[in-house]
Amino acid sequence: MSNFVVTGGAGFIGSKLAEYLKGQGHQVKVLDEFCPTWMSDSLKNKGIDLVLGSITSTDSLRIAFRDADGVFHLAAYSKMKKCAENPSIAYRINVGGTLNVLVTAVECGIKRVVYAASAQAYGDNPRLPWKENARVRPLNPYAQTKYLGEVLCKEMAGAKFIETVRLRYFNVFGADRALAGMTDPPCIIERFLRQKIEGKPIQIIGSGKQRRDFIHVDDVIKATALAIENKKISKGEIINIGSGKNHSVVEIAELVGGTTERLPGQKEENDWLADISKAKKILGWEPKISVEQWIKEQLAQL
Repeated sequence: MSNFVVTGGAGFIGSKLAEYLKGQGHQVKVLDEFCPTWMSDSLKNKGIDLVLGSITSTDSLRIAFRDADGVFHLAAYSKMKKCAENPSIAYRINVGGTLNVLVTAVECGIKRVVYAASAQAYGDNPRLPWKENARVRPLNPYAQTKYLGEVLCKEMAGAKFIETVRLRYFNVFGADRALAGMTDPPCIIERFLRQKIEGKPIQIIGSGKQRRDFIHVDDVIKATALAIENKKISKGEIINIGSGKNHSVVEIAELVGGTTERLPGQKEENDWLADISKAKKILGWEPKISVEQWIKEQLAQL
């Protein structure tokens, strides 16, 4: 049994990760600056400790990191639009906060930090599937700040201050709470299902031809948990966490079914597709839940 901390542990992926780790018999502490009552009650009922605080506060980090063996760093200023409108906040949280996490982890004697990075680091690289050694070209403040967090993780590991692993998440779906209206939909799959539940037309912005690599949250957390103790990695390695398949927005709408509504959109980004051979080889992991399977299960419950 280990003692783990999940920063951003009241969020979509973080809360699922915390619950999974607790179910595996570990002691788990969550650090988050905002946690609705229903979430704090849920964490408490599962025996997960909650520290209300920000990664921009070293005092909060010291409290959370006390006696911890490892840290999963998922906290971020994560909305692309908000990052574009408030870049100073994005840099303070995503870059400055990540530096605080790493430095405080070293100070507290923590062995390893697993960093939730973003596939947006690949930018508009047209060569698919994206391998971990592909060209990096972040195209917006969110992507840039998340990538700079990666750089910090690599530098700290390279200097042998602490072990780090960087996991580049692709489009994570599977937010059942979003379907219940408790949280905002994290991606188009939940947004389309929510629109159908509410009896509204499914809104496709632009052509809908752009393709994304969707990966279920349960598969993501299993890969993330494997990365904390894997002895083959520790020096800031990058590992893609995707499905290795992609679907267009139109295809997702067709899977959900129902009336669609077309809305004008801005210039569309290029397609996404992960090469997950490294995750399979090093982590011994591969995704189990398909987009088609999950959507079918949700529709059966409507």
